[in-house]
Amino acid sequence: MRGHSDGWRLERLRDYHARERSLPTYQGIADLLGYASTSAAAALVSRLVGSRHLQKGSGGRVVPGERFFERLLSDARVPAGSPIDMDDVGISAIDIDRQLVRFPSRTFVAQIEGESMIEAGLLDKDFVVAERESHCRHGDIVVALVDGSVTVKYLRDENGEVFLRPANKAHTDIRPKRELQILGLVVGSFRKMV
Repeated sequence: MRGHSDGWRLERLRDYHARERSLPTYQGIADLLGYASTSAAAALVSRLVGSRHLQKGSGGRVVPGERFFERLLSDARVPAGSPIDMDDVGISAIDIDRQLVRFPSRTFVAQIEGESMIEAGLLDKDFVVAERESHCRHGDIVVALVDGSVTVKYLRDENGEVFLRPANKAHTDIRPKRELQILGLVVGSFRKMV
């Protein structure tokens, strides 16, 4: 992107998109950013199209481009123990969707309820990203339909018996009485802190 001056403008457009689930018209961009005319908005859009943050949609509408959803990423791992010097930390960009979603048409998100998977790092109210997958293996974490109820557990196959195992010693294995259908393979998770 050309210079840092467009950075805050892009962030304002991202905030708008998060609220409205669309981008404003050229006049809306001018109003949002305090421009006196739509020509300044058009010049900004042109720069952001050039940097692939925006693109032109049908009817000339402005829509998110391939880089619109990139977020800042620290180049260094941020320790949970002793702090590190900020001089050792660089910044780049990451597209969260690209990190968690390999096959959009086969991907769904489910929210965890309960504490049966806490030893796998999946806490109550966390979200799991799952791919509809029919070939899951022993040891995979799956979203499954067991006897008409949905759950997230480890898939186990021991001596030809397929069942589900929690990641919490206070819970017991789930052995289907009638059916066990795998709805998806868990490929990632995330948590909202606020």
